[in-house]
Amino acid sequence: MSVNLLTIVAPVIKAVAPEIVKKINSALNPTDLEKALKAGAKSADEWDNKQSYEQQLFYHCDDKQARELLDQFFKDTGVQEELQKPFTEKTTLNLQALIKIFDKIKSDKPNLKFHDKSIEHWLKKFADAYFEHTNTYLKFQIAKSNYLKQLLGYFDGIEFVGIKVKTKEEEKFAKLPQIFVMPNVVEQVEVRESIGLKLNLDLALEETANNQRQKNLLWEQQSSGKKFSAKELLKESTRNKFVVLGEPGIGKTTLMSYFAVILAEQQTEKLGLSADLELLPILIRIRDLGKASTKNLLEYVRNFANSIHIKELPKGFFEHWLEDGRALILLDGLDEIAKPSDRHEFVKIIHSFLRQYSQNRAIITSRPAGYNRGFFGTDEFPHYHLEKFDDSQIDLFIQQWYNSRLPNNLEKAQELQESLKKALATQERIKLLARNPLPLTIIALIHRYEARFLDTDMNCINRQSRRY
Repeated sequence: MSVNLLTIVAPVIKAVAPEIVKKINSALNPTDLEKALKAGAKSADEWDNKQSYEQQLFYHCDDKQARELLDQFFKDTGVQEELQKPFTEKTTLNLQALIKIFDKIKSDKPNLKFHDKSIEHWLKKFADAYFEHTNTYLKFQIAKSNYLKQLLGYFDGIEFVGIKVKTKEEEKFAKLPQIFVMPNVVEQVEVRESIGLKLNLDLALEETANNQRQKNLLWEQQSSGKKFSAKELLKESTRNKFVVLGEPGIGKTTLMSYFAVILAEQQTEKLGLSADLELLPILIRIRDLGKASTKNLLEYVRNFANSIHIKELPKGFFEHWLEDGRALILLDGLDEIAKPSDRHEFVKIIHSFLRQYSQNRAIITSRPAGYNRGFFGTDEFPHYHLEKFDDSQIDLFIQQWYNSRLPNNLEKAQELQESLKKALATQERIKLLARNPLPLTIIALIHRYEARFLDTDMNCINRQSRRY
């Protein structure tokens, strides 16, 4: 009778994969081993299905009998030792050992009959495909370690490029995790009281597209949802894809870089996720994508990765993680596509990519001024607004800033922290600007050099902030 072998073997494989990974103490994720086992079973099953009906391996078995036999086979100690060989000995499985174990198991089931040579052919197809895929996935793991290392080096620093503040050379760069302060976000709840109100709001947004303050106000008037730390976004969001909006300099790009860095450091628990969750960060600066020769996101990602790697990533590397839903896709700065018609085209490209790899988490950022509520539907993509810093976040930034600037002179660092806090407390206009992370960084740069503020400094901060 016909047996749906892949359906039968899937739960067995799912059960044994984690146990084998534990025994081999390998960096290979249980999901990868499970995929390799399934690839082996699929190859064997495809071969089996090409045989005449009576010559198929489980022709004389029903589903229950096949399940029991395969369960016993894959859980056999000898079989599990063979399955470990690609990792422990870098060799393929011993086919004769597998056949012997299979024969022993079936000998205890005298009612089951198997066509001559069907067992040997089935197990050979399984073993060959399993060995091929474990080799490939091990290469992916090695490539992933290299990718994360290079990604970490690329995104974990902040260079104060274009900020015209007189500083010493060593102060033009900072490690992101050392000074980063997590902002808060508030969920944006779309106004739905009446169709007329929504239409009026949409019109208002269009009419004020060139007026940043008014448009920000209109967006914030919708922000009546839950407020929480942005580090909980991946945990708190009701969907696995969402949009983060924020005014210039509020820290959208820095937040996306921080997410990429934390995942590259494999510290998912810092983002409110399980410590053993494996997520590959894929960060795309949309302004760079707009300048690239290709608008195919997967091709762009491969080109970018190759540009920061010594060795080229193996074929199928990104597809491996994306097809399993084990990636975090970070699409930063949709508003930086200047022409509205081009921006609409990029929205279509993003939609297509996210549909193709729908199991993955994704975050899209934009300024409100470059965003249309119709780009991404709120039912599928919850929207969040990045909040300005409160007093405690400003104080934390100042503390981390000076501790990172003067790691060998904490007494001086403490003195300058108090000086800057006092300056902000006594100069309300500067304190107001400091609630935005970019002006706060400029303020800290100026203070680090001069340890005081003048009217000219205020003008410098205003000029620099307007550029972002």
